[in-house]
Amino acid sequence: MKQRRFISMTMVLMAVGLLFTAACAKQTVDSAPVPGMTMGKGAEDVAAARDQELARQKALAEEAQIKAEALAAARLRDAEAARLRDAEAAQKRALANKFQRQDILFGHDCSDLSPRFKTVLKEKAFWIKENPMVNILIEGHCDSRGTAAYNLAIGERRALCIKKHLIDLGIAEYRLATISFGKERPIDPADNETSWSRNRRAHFAIKNE
Repeated sequence: MKQRRFISMTMVLMAVGLLFTAACAKQTVDSAPVPGMTMGKGAEDVAAARDQELARQKALAEEAQIKAEALAAARLRDAEAARLRDAEAAQKRALANKFQRQDILFGHDCSDLSPRFKTVLKEKAFWIKENPMVNILIEGHCDSRGTAAYNLAIGERRALCIKKHLIDLGIAEYRLATISFGKERPIDPADNETSWSRNRRAHFAIKNE
């Protein structure tokens, strides 16, 4: 009798144990990840994050390229502007030098302008108008013949003749000053007709440039 009870109890306990084991196994299976669901969503998130990062890096690279191209273009523009400024300044210096180097020549014992030098004077008047910030000193010069007083007088007449013609050509009088050096500053010190003809002149000096 006791043996039967023992066997019955053993069977009951075994049944309970089997039920408990089955329940635990079911719970474990239910809580396990389903293939193709949770793992698939994680892969998609990783792929999306990667695509976003690639897009961001591409955008940064394009922005850097645009900035580099804009900087290069700006440097080219600045270089071209500097080149044009230098060329313009060089041209202005050349014209100013020409203005000062080109003298008006006179005949012996004469203070009147020849037709040739009236044309030259028109060109000089144009330059003066194009450069309103400069004033002009007109120097009267003579050759070495005659007395110092005579040459100072004729040098003054030559300078005043130039001044009058420039005023007639539209140059404001306040921009023009005159001085006579007579025979004191010859451009050619030789004592012959060629040097004398070069020394009978009106010279132009630029002031306040």
